[in-house]
Amino acid sequence: MMPAVAKKPDEEATPDRRLVDLAVSKQWITAEQGQQALEICSKAAELGLGSSLEEVLVRKGWLTHERWTELIASGAEKGGGEGAGILIGKYRVVQKVGEGGMGAIFKVKKQGSDRVVALKLLSREVSKLKDWRTRFQREAKVAIHLDHPNIVRGIEVGQEKDRFYYVMEFIEGTNLSDLIHDQGAVPEPRALEWMIQLAEGIDYIDSKKLVHRDIKPDNIIVTPPGVAKLTDLGLAKSIAANSPQITATGTAVGTPGYMSPEQIRGDKGVDIRTDLYSLGATFYFALTGRKPFEGDSFQEVLVKHLNDQLPSPKAHMARLSDEICRIVEKLMAKERKDRYRDAGDLLKDLRSLQRGQPLLTREIPEGRSMVSRDPTMPTIDLKAVRARAAAQRRRARFSWGRFLFKTAFLLLLLAAAGAAVAWWVFEWRPA
Repeated sequence: MMPAVAKKPDEEATPDRRLVDLAVSKQWITAEQGQQALEICSKAAELGLGSSLEEVLVRKGWLTHERWTELIASGAEKGGGEGAGILIGKYRVVQKVGEGGMGAIFKVKKQGSDRVVALKLLSREVSKLKDWRTRFQREAKVAIHLDHPNIVRGIEVGQEKDRFYYVMEFIEGTNLSDLIHDQGAVPEPRALEWMIQLAEGIDYIDSKKLVHRDIKPDNIIVTPPGVAKLTDLGLAKSIAANSPQITATGTAVGTPGYMSPEQIRGDKGVDIRTDLYSLGATFYFALTGRKPFEGDSFQEVLVKHLNDQLPSPKAHMARLSDEICRIVEKLMAKERKDRYRDAGDLLKDLRSLQRGQPLLTREIPEGRSMVSRDPTMPTIDLKAVRARAAAQRRRARFSWGRFLFKTAFLLLLLAAAGAAVAWWVFEWRPA
């Protein structure tokens, strides 16, 4: 391992120095190069030129912009220690608090402010997907205007080089997934209270003509006083009549374990009943400690959401009331028309159950709450799903062999045509 840059006796461990030390430890630059870059930055600052460390390292050819972005992310993801003080846009990292498939989440402070907020830095892979990036930027900006006690409020969307980030209010608490993993299934009275709070949040989202599209335990934070808050509206979709639609029909968006059948199919006209299905799947998990459908692959789970009978929550937790099971089953009806019409109707039943009164909505007839009777709903074959995915991957691959063969064939045709023209000109042209 290469040595870190030697510090001068009176020199503090500034964010730039921590980044230089990290780059040296990764053997991307030498200790001498790092020290020289720091000295250039210091002299530039004295002269009022303000050259950044990135500009110096890139101009000298010691790092590329891509490597610098990777260095920033790597330094931030350390959290505390070397990562503390690293800048992401105009936000300074305090510590890393979580990570998922789409990126990492940091506790940060905006420069010049003591206010603590949360910043989600999207992974490089996600940030490179142009369609997804466009959708994220437009739809996250819509979500920023939401203001409800059971929704984590968005603040802004920004970009750090080739990676995008989403800033939101920082909430002290634990996500529902971790809570269930650590403590087991949630007692029914507590789960009922959280369902009411989240249904109120969903009702508010619906009033703003939005659909969350990714309600799941990981996106629900429970605070120490017991307030449930819905977070991560990065996939939120506007259903307003004049709103630009970024997501193409036929594109499935969401998390496999909690996606509604219409999401899986990529149906047009997805509405708030999709969020109600996901809320039902989330509290099936909360009440029983088991996901509604499980499988060896995400494709298998999706197929089960489309076609399989929903196991009764009582099969996993016998002490659950018939009423809470009936609510969850209605939320997870295969057909939208058999679910609650909106969150307002759901709230009526939840509050009735909390007061010990009969549910207000009628029970769904036998066979309709679990498996659709609609003959037009496609039955998905798992082997066919996998075969189509493999075929798409093959078509997406660029084949140099095919390209060269077609190019050679075209050149051969052109040469033959040229020879024919020359033969006609010199041999058959009339004198």
